Amino acid sequence: MAFQEAHKWLSARGLKTDQVKNELIHFTWSTRGRHAGDGPTATIPTNTPGETKILKPAKSIHYLRVWLDSQLNFIEHVQRMTTKAIATTHALRLLGNLIRGMHQIHARQIYIGAI
Repeated sequence: MAFQEAHKWLSARGLKTDQVKNELIHFTWSTRGRHAGDGPTATIPTNTPGETKILKPAKSIHYLRVWLDSQLNFIEHVQRMTTKAIATTHALRLLGNLIRGMHQIHARQIYIGAI
């Protein structure tokens, strides 16, 4: 219902929503540590009058450079950022091994800035 109200407000002002960036996630928590399931879908209006789109809940979403999963335990975020840091480290190591490669002090500064 909140999305429909936002869509009406935008439409009244001649604005549109980005149909590609619509995501749905249900945040759940279980005392037994089990996932409660995917949850219900949502039907939202599209930018074409009279048409709707069905959103299925995602297991994780990317929002403001943070990966959120349905239980908010940040496992997905930590895994992705660790993979990114390892790839950056390997790339810097390759540059440092060149004959006229990057000086190690500069490489460390770039690596810290990438995280």
